[in-house]
Amino acid sequence: MAILFHAIVRCRTDNPLDRISVSQEVSPCHKTLGRYLGQPAHWVLINPSAIGNYERRASSGYRVNSFTDRIDRMCRSGRLWENMYDEVVPIADGKQSVRIGKNVTIDVDKFSIGDGVLIKDNVVLEGAEISIGDYTVIGENTEIVAKSPCRIGMSSWIGRDCIIDATGLLVIGNGVAVAAGCQLWTHMKFGDTLQGCTWEWRRELIIGDDVYFGGKSLVGPITAEAQSLALMGSVVTHDMKQNRVYAGVPAVDITDKVGVHYETVSVDEKMKRLKEKLAEFSKDRNIENQIRIVKEWPSAMDPEVTYFNISTREYTKRLSKIEIEFMLFLLMPIKFYPVAT
Repeated sequence: MAILFHAIVRCRTDNPLDRISVSQEVSPCHKTLGRYLGQPAHWVLINPSAIGNYERRASSGYRVNSFTDRIDRMCRSGRLWENMYDEVVPIADGKQSVRIGKNVTIDVDKFSIGDGVLIKDNVVLEGAEISIGDYTVIGENTEIVAKSPCRIGMSSWIGRDCIIDATGLLVIGNGVAVAAGCQLWTHMKFGDTLQGCTWEWRRELIIGDDVYFGGKSLVGPITAEAQSLALMGSVVTHDMKQNRVYAGVPAVDITDKVGVHYETVSVDEKMKRLKEKLAEFSKDRNIENQIRIVKEWPSAMDPEVTYFNISTREYTKRLSKIEIEFMLFLLMPIKFYPVAT
């Protein structure tokens, strides 16, 4: 379940239970997180319900300390902390698997984020609307500017040093890889229109599931159908057809020379491969049957177990610690998506 950012505190030391200070008071759809981030400080996002509880108590006449003191006490009690990573911290509100790096700026009017997302250092997200699905990674130094909605699906990978322009509508599907140094463009505007410049346009860029753009590819406002692939350095100016491979400047279809991007895999082979991954994952962990791999959904499912259905590419999202670790372990080569509820 996605959340909206509401308030931020900043950890002044590497120990999250040391002194905490509020970097900015409450404001929905929070602005410019990165401006307040000092090295080696980290971000923590506060559960909106905690803010609401504080405001209700204050408006009801209860004597309460400052918002800063309240957040300080909550952090000291550990209620806002689940895990620690090397240089990133989790988001509160049960989003212990979401991690945000250092010097990240988020200046978005409507921003939502899924579980397991990793936003690395020096990322800039700004504009009207950006949504990021479960287990997606945004690489270092990447900038996403969204004057129109920018919707990024689940288990996608945006590499480092990318420029993502959502002046026009930009939709990135599930399991998409945009390798390092890529640029995705939905508009062009530079010349003086008063003087008669006609080169001004804004269009949609729609990227289907399991699409891959190789490093330093330049992509215009096209439709890339599912499982299509553009090799590194491609300049993509025309639509990409399903499961076809493209390369060159401008990019052309080379599938007949190199073969398709995806081949058919039997259900039995998928079962074998995923069981091997689970065995590898379980070597140093006691999973206690918390994960089960099935070919079809059982008639009765244990609510404490996460089921992975290799026929439908879906899983029963429980957000248990083992489930989150397994999902992160599988990324990026193997991807599953929550079954619709």
